[in-house]
Amino acid sequence: MARILLLHGLGGTGATMQPLADGLTAAGHLTHAPTLPGHGSQPEQLRDVGWVDWLTAAEAWPADVIVGQSMGGSLALALAARGTCRAVVAIN
Repeated sequence: MARILLLHGLGGTGATMQPLADGLTAAGHLTHAPTLPGHGSQPEQLRDVGWVDWLTAAEAWPADVIVGQSMGGSLALALAARGTCRAVVAIN
């Protein structure tokens, strides 16, 4: 069993990654698909947050594998460069 963090793209939400999370959970993995700061409600809220906020939020959940879509892929690669996971998947 792996702990898998799933990161959505800019303007998305954790629900974007839910179908993938469901499949991975059914395969016996522990998944987490958070909605990153500034996402999920009003687009104007993105004005008040940025890269550091998203990186900090993503680091709050320790993961063996990080999967990111679009901007989430960039976050996943940044986290992997810090040595916070064993594997990374970036989806564009």
